Amino acid sequence: MTVAVLGPDLGFANVVATLLRRAGVKTHAVRVPRDVTSQRRHAQAFARDGATVCVIDPLGDIDDAVPLPIAPSLAAWLTRDPAANRAVLGTDEVPPAATSATWLADRNLPDGRRFATSIDGVALAAQLDLGGLAAFAPAFRDALARLNPTWASTQAVRRGRGRPPGVAIFRGTGYALCLELLHRGDRAEVTPTELVAALGRTKTPTLRFVNEALRRGYLRRTSPRGPLVVRNCDRILDDLVTAAQADQRRSPRPTFGVRTDRDPAGLPSRLARSLGVHGRVLAITGSAAVRDRGGDHLSGGPILAFASLAGVDTMLGDAYRDLRDPQLVLIEPTEPAVLHRLRPGTPPQVSPWQAVVDLLTSHSERERETGNVVRRHLEAHRP
Repeated sequence: MTVAVLGPDLGFANVVATLLRRAGVKTHAVRVPRDVTSQRRHAQAFARDGATVCVIDPLGDIDDAVPLPIAPSLAAWLTRDPAANRAVLGTDEVPPAATSATWLADRNLPDGRRFATSIDGVALAAQLDLGGLAAFAPAFRDALARLNPTWASTQAVRRGRGRPPGVAIFRGTGYALCLELLHRGDRAEVTPTELVAALGRTKTPTLRFVNEALRRGYLRRTSPRGPLVVRNCDRILDDLVTAAQADQRRSPRPTFGVRTDRDPAGLPSRLARSLGVHGRVLAITGSAAVRDRGGDHLSGGPILAFASLAGVDTMLGDAYRDLRDPQLVLIEPTEPAVLHRLRPGTPPQVSPWQAVVDLLTSHSERERETGNVVRRHLEAHRP
């Protein structure tokens, strides 16, 4: 996919194109006069040629274009990173976002020049920490989620002393942390000690992911020693869904269809008990996990459940494998943390937020609609 980046001048567009290329998007920059008619006309022309269009600061709705509003300014984007500033501008300083443009205009660069977007702006874009930019500029992250969905789940985090080269927050402890934050809800206060206990992990990996959540804006500190406050739950859920969709495109989850001729309604419970004898968990997901939260919007079809599939043929009891018309579909959990906060029962159910992720990443339009119904219900009934 080639993306045409439409900007008010070529230097401006080249900066954004450089940032997108670093995130794995094939781009080229185009200068377009700053009026909505020109933006729409150029967008339509590139779309007819088969290109995807990204419009910087669109002045109106533009069909089939990815909007990229830049706020508070391009200068604020480019000067967020002390290391990039040092390499290009000769200073570690990060100016206030509101005054970054003035700060750049007043800078004397090492070779005696004034700041030029076409030269120094592109140089900053080539060095800027993209993860930090995504945390600072949600519009950039949202555009990338559409242009390259895999980026959100694979982006690198700059290495610091004692820190691994990357923190994949949608894996392992990080995934469980994201689910826990969704359960807590916006404005909930929590301490790192409480999160260690809630996640059932040791302190070091939990703190690593807490720091990553702070960097991404999922948490904020009220004071250096005070509690953490949950924020941006909508964004956490959107990022989880984007990462899950990318994972499924790279490697579809293995499934196993099951059917029985005796008491189909009791099949999940019988199979859960059989798996439990072997130390395994079967956990209901999808609309069946959230019937009391709007999941009854979708009826019919097989029950979906997470379970390890290794050797499951020997544990079926009175059931048998059926690929054509299964009553129960077992899904291999590619991430064990999807079982965080199981709801008691036989079999247990995944957390409502995990069920929403599963519904929103489904290939079925009806299941995605149900996911949005349940999401709205959960958001309206937060604790």
